[in-house]
Amino acid sequence: MIGKGSEMRDWDERDEMVKEAVRRIRRECPAVPSLGIILGSGFGPLVEEVERGCAIPYSTIPHLRAPTVHGHQGFLVLGRFADTNVAILQGRIHLYEGHTPGDVTFPVRVLARLGVRSLIVTNASGSFTRDIGPGDLMLVRDHIDLTFRPPLRGECGWKTEPLARRCPALYDRTYMEAAKRVAVKQGVALKQGVLCTSLGPSYETGAESEFMRRIGAHSACMSTAHEVLIANTLGLRVLGLSCISNLATGVGSAELSHEEVAEVVGTTIRRLVPFFKELVREIAGLSHGSDGMETSGK
Repeated sequence: MIGKGSEMRDWDERDEMVKEAVRRIRRECPAVPSLGIILGSGFGPLVEEVERGCAIPYSTIPHLRAPTVHGHQGFLVLGRFADTNVAILQGRIHLYEGHTPGDVTFPVRVLARLGVRSLIVTNASGSFTRDIGPGDLMLVRDHIDLTFRPPLRGECGWKTEPLARRCPALYDRTYMEAAKRVAVKQGVALKQGVLCTSLGPSYETGAESEFMRRIGAHSACMSTAHEVLIANTLGLRVLGLSCISNLATGVGSAELSHEEVAEVVGTTIRRLVPFFKELVREIAGLSHGSDGMETSGK
């Protein structure tokens, strides 16, 4: 059994690890980002739009794990995107790669310490309904975590303030409305749904797809939920966007592969670059008052 002293030492040790990572990043690029973006499979084309940026390999940042999945390049990119100072995680690590929830969420803690206060999380997901098909962009209004790997286990403060009570506000409603406005303005058919996160790395069976659909999910991925929960506890305002790469097993008949997933998403994102630029400008405007200070929308 872990005593209180050990628990606090673990907490202090992790905080020092975050500080060490941030010191390394700031030696390379002193810019202070206000908005962070986590790029899922196929979302790489957005990095090409960053101006005056620097790309730092995860492998050179202390305690940041490098991804091993194809299409997740493993660079922290800092620069200007749509007239906004951003920090982009070009690729993520997953639980199925053998990492812990602490490893998976460590980059979010680093972004928060760098100055990020707004976070856009993206992923590729498989749809459980033909109403949301391959190539569609889905606004995540909530999620279901079926990994059963709680990232908040051992967090300080849980005894006095149940962290779960914050879950209804995981995805910022003001940001969601902004995304809808931008989509209408640009003629993007933005769908909405509930995202389900499973452990992976295998795709869902037909029975599992039916189960997830019955409990309220519209699509499934193997990431995102833990990042969003930690971001919320750190005070970040979060927007979730999922690009539908395929119809899940039991809904579609095609054989699934990661390469095809990344290709479908990449093609979609190249088409939606103007949407993402306008969205970032909108969020940046919502996140700062006229005096430059952050405002809350939750």
